Amino acid sequence: GVEAIRSYEPADQTQLLGLWSRRWGRSFPLDAPLWKQNTEGDPLHFSTGRCWVAGDGVRLVGALLVKVPAAPPAWTGQDPALGWVSFLLLEPGREAEVGPRLTGWALSWLRGAGLRRAAYGGEPSHFFPGAPEDDPLLGQMLETAGFVRGALVHDLIGDVRAYELPADAAPLGLGSPAALLGPLLS
Repeated sequence: GVEAIRSYEPADQTQLLGLWSRRWGRSFPLDAPLWKQNTEGDPLHFSTGRCWVAGDGVRLVGALLVKVPAAPPAWTGQDPALGWVSFLLLEPGREAEVGPRLTGWALSWLRGAGLRRAAYGGEPSHFFPGAPEDDPLLGQMLETAGFVRGALVHDLIGDVRAYELPADAAPLGLGSPAALLGPLLS
């Protein structure tokens, strides 16, 4: 069975990344640099004190990260009562055993922190824009916990290596983007 839920420790990273690979590795690969970017790289919303793991005595079988709004808000119009479940990561095949415990933990923690609403994904430095469509068990678990499906959202990614700005589209008279960014890129 699942042992107690405990706080994430940096020593858990390798096992967490392995669990992530087993669950979402094909569609949403995660490596150490991306983990760092979406966690430590967002100190306004991330804290190791809001990341938890569950193990079975042999390896991690679940992990959870919640993020909360910054005070003062990081952007105009940010809802200070909305927290995020950044990810709910479960060992494939153990969703029914692990999922409700971690989901309950997340929602109880957010409520105890004074937040009134929670969203899955979509937070600053997010891992997901929302619950992954290709993980229906996760979607069902979130709905069982009271989450309601909203609009379908996607992260859009483009390859800009071969892009060239049209000559008649110089940005606001600032000169070429290459000239502006050159020092940053070298």
